[in-house]
Amino acid sequence: MGFEPSARAAHLLTQLRAFMDEVVERYAERTGFDVGGVLWCYAFGTFKLMVILQQIYIRYLRGQTQDPRFGDLGRRVESLANKGVTITKGGNNPKTASSRPY
Repeated sequence: MGFEPSARAAHLLTQLRAFMDEVVERYAERTGFDVGGVLWCYAFGTFKLMVILQQIYIRYLRGQTQDPRFGDLGRRVESLANKGVTITKGGNNPKTASSRPY
């Protein structure tokens, strides 16, 4: 079980993924750099974001911060962890915009 976006959010994510595919492709063309490791970068970025959210969430659980918006972070951390696992297991084909991790 993970965070499930609304239909509108899912549509926006699809558009964002297509845009990001274009950005990566244009970057590779203009710089000549190999972007074959781009999924690793997204997996690592997902991990870093997950760590930040975990730090905020534990502070919330311990009562060190009272902002009620932080109460949902545990679920979001789980979703990011699942996304990271999917990425590292090769579940995101870099040629398929709909499965990109961003």
